Amino acid sequence: MKNSNFFSASNISYIFLFLSFFFFFYHLSNIPRTFFDEFHYIPAAKQWLLMNPTSNLEHPPVGKYLIATGIKFFGDNPIGWRASSAIFGAISLAVVFLIAEILFKDLIVATLIGLISMFNFWFYVQSRIAMLDIFMVSFLLLAFYYYLKYRIHNVSYFNFYLSSVFFGLSVAVKWSAVFIYLPFFLLIILSNLNKKKIFEMFIFGAVSVMIYFFTFLPYLFVTGNYKMSLSDIIFKTPFLMLKLQESVPANHPYASPWYTWPIMIRPIWYEFIQSVNHFSFRGVVLLGNPLQMFLGAISVTWILINIKKVSKITSAILILFLSSWLVWAITPRKLSFFYYYFPSAIFYSFLIPLCIRESFDIKMQRLILGFITILSLGIFLYFFPILSGEEVLMSIRAKWHWLDTWI
Repeated sequence: MKNSNFFSASNISYIFLFLSFFFFFYHLSNIPRTFFDEFHYIPAAKQWLLMNPTSNLEHPPVGKYLIATGIKFFGDNPIGWRASSAIFGAISLAVVFLIAEILFKDLIVATLIGLISMFNFWFYVQSRIAMLDIFMVSFLLLAFYYYLKYRIHNVSYFNFYLSSVFFGLSVAVKWSAVFIYLPFFLLIILSNLNKKKIFEMFIFGAVSVMIYFFTFLPYLFVTGNYKMSLSDIIFKTPFLMLKLQESVPANHPYASPWYTWPIMIRPIWYEFIQSVNHFSFRGVVLLGNPLQMFLGAISVTWILINIKKVSKITSAILILFLSSWLVWAITPRKLSFFYYYFPSAIFYSFLIPLCIRESFDIKMQRLILGFITILSLGIFLYFFPILSGEEVLMSIRAKWHWLDTWI
């Protein structure tokens, strides 16, 4: 497919951004009250609007700044609470397309990958709830995009260091971004050892760290007991956050161990609201698109078996997937949830088509990805009522419970 004035990568990315924006905003207020972990982050965001943060100190502040921005511009209501998540979800899908265009150098393949990601339940649900994860994932994707733009397109160092900035911002949303950032950083160090770019690698890491701490500077100007000095931000805050994260209770009905996440043994009902007469309900369940989760697991297995034959980029993305998932086997955190798999699951958007590319020519790649896109859309529409919080009859609820543990 040749680039034209209209069908260029940049223009298609804007189309993805525009469509995704309305896709995520459609009936964004279906759930009229705070649900699941929103009760942590929305009050914390409102406190930042008053410059008096006193809650959710266990996480860095950037995600709460962004939720607060949505409330500031859209109001203290369900749309305002979730507007920033929807905007960043739209940005994420546009960036997925741009990354795919760089990796595959084919606009049709990249467009199909973007559409497959649009029908990925993870992106949809996490972009419609006021939690931190979509912001972290958005910054990670932006970091990957600008690094690939620098490395593959061989453009200016500005993109190289912009990648570092976005990695710093991702960690400033949630510390778990480190589980992807550190292996990525090690990979680029190893790939540049023979190119005498150690100083550039040092600057890359230093910029990320500086950006992370820079995001805490508003604490210098807050009112109340949590006003901090620079020394507090650098030397005390990390230990306070670690202590608060380790104090999380060890029991929760939706907790699940890391090894069950790829096979979706225990997805999470973020919300379930029954009507007064129990005739209908509104619900939001976090579940992976079953087709994409299955194909993702098959792709990972195939790549592991053929690891000596696959390309370097395929191996690198596999490493990032495995590190972001398997690290939960050794983390000391007492409680873990299915949504922790979100950053890992986004790699399926690339591992599935990379696996196909390793095995088929371009025409067959397009055909297979087109078929996956159509099936993904069909499955998405099937599950849509319980992903979006639409009102549905209690009598048909069982059709979405493929496993007993999905209730």
